[in-house]
Amino acid sequence: MREHTHERLDREWNELYAHIKGALLKYGQDDIDEGEYFVVDQIFSSYVHQIEMHKLHMLQPEIIKSLQCLLKDYPDWEIEISICIPQENISIDPGEGLTLRDNEIVDALDRELLPKEYQNLKYEGSRPPRGPGDIPIFRDQ
Repeated sequence: MREHTHERLDREWNELYAHIKGALLKYGQDDIDEGEYFVVDQIFSSYVHQIEMHKLHMLQPEIIKSLQCLLKDYPDWEIEISICIPQENISIDPGEGLTLRDNEIVDALDRELLPKEYQNLKYEGSRPPRGPGDIPIFRDQ
């Protein structure tokens, strides 16, 4: 990891945020309540972006891969994917979702919580979590 500074974190967060929003724009609307997805607009103390998917089509492998490709210039960063679709009674937090890195996808997606037609999704370059350190909600404990 390159040297951490708050300036670097802020600069890279803003750059990557703009890239993420641009990459997802063709797939739908970014809105916390009515959109297909929501790109969380909060800077955390680590090199992480969070995206909440609100429509199941947003889990398509080509969409996930397009997000992962954004990380090639940001190797210290991760994108955590969670799913929140109240009308379908689906709530999957990042620990049960996907963690995208420049070189891999940690696939903890709990497919049993998804409708049958989405349970066989496969992501190129993915692997299951190896332990609690791979799952975002356990990493800082």
